[in-house]
Amino acid sequence: KVGNPDWSRIKYSRIWVDSCDQKTEISIAEINLAGNEWKLRGVAADDTSTFEIADDSTMTVAVINTHDNPDYVAPPGVEGVIDPIQRIRSKEQSLVIRLDNLEPGATAKAQKQFYQPENLINYHKMKMFVHGGDTYNDIPADRTIEFFLQWGSDMSNYYEVRLPVFPGWDSRNNIEIAFEVLSRLKIEMSAAGQDTIEELQPSGHTFRVIGKPSLTNVRQLTIGVRNRGLSYFSGEVWINELRLSNVRKDKGMAMRAKADIRLSDFISLVGEYNRKDADFHTI
Repeated sequence: KVGNPDWSRIKYSRIWVDSCDQKTEISIAEINLAGNEWKLRGVAADDTSTFEIADDSTMTVAVINTHDNPDYVAPPGVEGVIDPIQRIRSKEQSLVIRLDNLEPGATAKAQKQFYQPENLINYHKMKMFVHGGDTYNDIPADRTIEFFLQWGSDMSNYYEVRLPVFPGWDSRNNIEIAFEVLSRLKIEMSAAGQDTIEELQPSGHTFRVIGKPSLTNVRQLTIGVRNRGLSYFSGEVWINELRLSNVRKDKGMAMRAKADIRLSDFISLVGEYNRKDADFHTI
């Protein structure tokens, strides 16, 4: 550290090599800034307890990738893209939820905030890969470890999917959420005068709607793990490729009419009519 540097005012960087008494060549493939946008929200002992972050050693969030972890295996069919200029394949990585002695019945979670609200209304589905266990140790196969994903405007209004985690990149871990199902559940919940509803899907995953969430106003993502077993759990859960698919292709219509009528120097009439339906979007 030299002087009083400020992380908010970085204008340049410098790389130098010294103490070389002979010709030396160094090849630099890439320089990247790395960071973690997930904030730990703590651990709750059970469903009725509040999340406490006093002891953050129970849960940590990290990454694992093909460049820094040679034994890492990506999800089936997923690999880094090749840079067209440098001809270097980019690293493929997963987000790691690492747990240390998570108590029976306890839940640990982390959260990511968006700077601007995200609008998911123009897609039909949300998908994601989930991996049970780390590189060398599988997760228990007794369905006692549960992963959940929540997305919405705040902690009182959100959608949620929960699923038991199986070892490895098991296809039963793959998340596929049809937004039409969530819309139907939201309508049924409103008709029943309730503020929460859930439904078990054929895949074994449970969809929930809490409060009054909207796919047009997604401000945060929350991920977490619950230990439904009778013993402490230490291990990892990986998540990868959270993505939206099946873009809506509903036909939209827009019309515009304009009339300009002039009668000599006596009168001049100008009129304009515009109409655009809900499915018409500009590019």
